[in-house]
Amino acid sequence: MEIFFLRGAIIDMEKIKIIIDTDIGDDIDDAFALAYAANSEEIEILGVTTVFRNAEKRARMSCALLSSLEKS
Repeated sequence: MEIFFLRGAIIDMEKIKIIIDTDIGDDIDDAFALAYAANSEEIEILGVTTVFRNAEKRARMSCALLSSLEKS
């Protein structure tokens, strides 16, 4: 939990907790969204699920992306 001071006021900023459900591998949009969320100061990724055809391959892609961002 982060607490910020703004002109004498205390603002409590909790991260937004999310689970990402993705079909990564078909288009760039899912990879971009996963990378954006992983690097966001406001978001805490609780988990990533993969869907659609060949979910195991998509899971490996998600893990590889997060590993490359040092977020695994």
